[in-house]
Amino acid sequence: IYEKTNNISLQTWANNLPSNIQIMFYYGNSKNSKNSKTHNSDNEITIDCDDNRDNNLLKTIKMFQYANSNYNFDYVLRLCACSYINIPKLQSFVDKLPNELVFSGPINRLSEGAANRLNLDRIQFITGANMLFSKDVINKLSMNINNFDYKKYGRVDDVAISLFINEHIIKQEKWILQSWIGLDSSSIENTLQLKKKNSYHYHYNHRNFTEHLFEFYKKY
Repeated sequence: IYEKTNNISLQTWANNLPSNIQIMFYYGNSKNSKNSKTHNSDNEITIDCDDNRDNNLLKTIKMFQYANSNYNFDYVLRLCACSYINIPKLQSFVDKLPNELVFSGPINRLSEGAANRLNLDRIQFITGANMLFSKDVINKLSMNINNFDYKKYGRVDDVAISLFINEHIIKQEKWILQSWIGLDSSSIENTLQLKKKNSYHYHYNHRNFTEHLFEFYKKY
């Protein structure tokens, strides 16, 4: 499914990106079993990590570490695959941000079931669908790659990252919160209303909206 959603992104909102924005898709080793170390080619980063849900956190932190060592950047926007981005709104949003201590995205709260599994309160966290970091935050996460509990939080990288940032980098009250906009069939006919919203990030369900994204893009 990720090959399909990633290709759709490249054909829609990620087509002809401004020169100051680069999109990269990151995969574990199962993307190409011949690869045994982290590297990149074109717009893909292959991480030296098994590509399964239990390694979501490890793969993400390794990606941050690789980006931090190999790219010159001001911010990293980590998205889920089923994302649609309004690039001018993103640029406008980032232009107003400070250069340091930025952690931003839509807020979520642990479900009761997840809280019980993780032995946590129903804490709030920035959802992994849209996580925006300044370079200094990426640097600190990268430097602490060995200080995460990958067994406990392997599948919930957004929860683990939010917990770590709150405890060691930026307190939750200083996070920069964003709104969440979901796309469905009605969105195709309501692009004017959606354009008026401030959010740059839209999220769709790959099970029932992937094929409609081209139609949405054309109207939007």
